[in-house]
Amino acid sequence: MSPTDPEIRQKLIGTWTDDASRSSRLEHKADGSFVLGSTSGTWWVKGGFMIARFTNANGTVQVESNKVVSVGRHKLVILDARGGTNELRYHKE
Repeated sequence: MSPTDPEIRQKLIGTWTDDASRSSRLEHKADGSFVLGSTSGTWWVKGGFMIARFTNANGTVQVESNKVVSVGRHKLVILDARGGTNELRYHKE
């Protein structure tokens, strides 16, 4: 049985480190905000997707959606929105 959106959201709260790039850290805050490097914005979960809204360096508002493959207490696997099939793996700090 797949986790519900509220279950996914609860598990995503915290700071995650990208396994491929140990210097890349993603922090999901309980208030619905996030920080990824110098980028910040808002995030939510809908239909099993982690969705983020942020303003890029050019001042353009962007919305990015990544399919949550699995999320546990210490491990997160998502499908990259840009690549479609690239899995991104994170570990919770």
